[in-house]
Amino acid sequence: MLYSLIQCNKKNSLGSRMMKNNDVASIHRRFSLGSIVVLWAMLLCVMVLSPSLVYAQEEQESMLEQCTTDGFFDFDNEDNSQVKEMLVEIVEEITAAIEDASQNLEDAFTSSDGYRQAVGAALTLYIIFFAVTVMTGISNLTLQSGVMLLVKIGFVGYIITPDSDGYTISHYAREFFDKGGDCLIYGFHMLATTGAWSDACGDVTTAFSVLDSTVKIVFSPRMLVTIFGVMQAGPFGPIVAAALAWSVFSLFLAVLRALQVYCVALVIKAVLYGMTPVFLPMMLFERTKSMFTSWLGQLVNFTLQPVLLFAFISFFATMVYSAAQDMLPDNDVHVCYVRSGVQAALPLDINSWKPACCTGGSCRPYEGGWSLEGAVDCEDKRIFPVNHVTILTFLLLVHIMRQLCEVAVQFASEVSQGGVAIAQQGNPFSGMMGGGAAPGQQFDPSRGYSTRGRR
Repeated sequence: MLYSLIQCNKKNSLGSRMMKNNDVASIHRRFSLGSIVVLWAMLLCVMVLSPSLVYAQEEQESMLEQCTTDGFFDFDNEDNSQVKEMLVEIVEEITAAIEDASQNLEDAFTSSDGYRQAVGAALTLYIIFFAVTVMTGISNLTLQSGVMLLVKIGFVGYIITPDSDGYTISHYAREFFDKGGDCLIYGFHMLATTGAWSDACGDVTTAFSVLDSTVKIVFSPRMLVTIFGVMQAGPFGPIVAAALAWSVFSLFLAVLRALQVYCVALVIKAVLYGMTPVFLPMMLFERTKSMFTSWLGQLVNFTLQPVLLFAFISFFATMVYSAAQDMLPDNDVHVCYVRSGVQAALPLDINSWKPACCTGGSCRPYEGGWSLEGAVDCEDKRIFPVNHVTILTFLLLVHIMRQLCEVAVQFASEVSQGGVAIAQQGNPFSGMMGGGAAPGQQFDPSRGYSTRGRR
């Protein structure tokens, strides 16, 4: 009894120490992440508010004359587009890397002499079991059982015997799932952008073009300087600036989640393709067939995830792109880089971005007052620098797009699990070994003769 209490106390103390260590590690990670964010924020503030510390004097003087009406801040400017086709390039690099890795993994199995001998032994054992059950009268040789026997032997034998072109069965599985899924994704993309379904299988990376166009606007230099400029647009300026910043962050999370779902599906499918030589022979026997169906279900799941993802978000991505354009209209929202009026009292040469009053085709920094309607002293009286309705619309659409990413993952999982359950209940493979048995009876070479009760 005393020994048990001592052991229990030791376990409790060990568990408490582990929890304490985990808490310390979590606090350390949060502190490190917070420190990095603060340092980046300080650097960004220094670059925007006091560029004399990070830029040469000549470059600083040229910046004092800049407004967002300059060509540098145009969305179509090739020089400032740091994020142009960023998502497309990421997907292309990941796809190229995992295709080679998947093929190398498959070749490592199929080129092994030990693996070939193991598959050959499994096929031989399967044929012997089937022949014994037929000769002893336990099961009858029917057309269904004979066809399924040949299909199974053909599938498994295809692993160790490539065709005349040097391709194995996993190559054709990749063509079916990947190419078929890409065609569906391209069709949904064309339906959302042109209003018509395309039967052609185009480049799947074009499905990211709408998101790339949206990212190009929201993460542009003009959006960044507009956020800093709107802060000085009267008492409501900081609120609008915070809403703009939250819009940018929300889009970042939505795009990151969509990219994560697509790329994770690519990576896992590549691993499943490479493991085809391992799971395909498992369809031969009843005890291992569940592993084969699970592998097939996961393959279907991660094939459906990108398809359903783009089926859901393709239409919302177009609306998000339009809302992003409405947030920064070409003729309404502009800011200029000027010296602040308080730099004489500070040791630093502080400068800032301020909203501009544009009249007669030219813009100048606005120094007057603000009202709920906009600039009070500007001749071309405008609404508030950024319309709060467009910001709320953008936030709502981005939030819906983020939720649709989760819906696509859950829906694909439910569909694949339901398909596997149906296949296990009514799969003709299940009657392979006992197709000719008496009603309610089935023979499984790995488990023996079993009887299923009737209801």
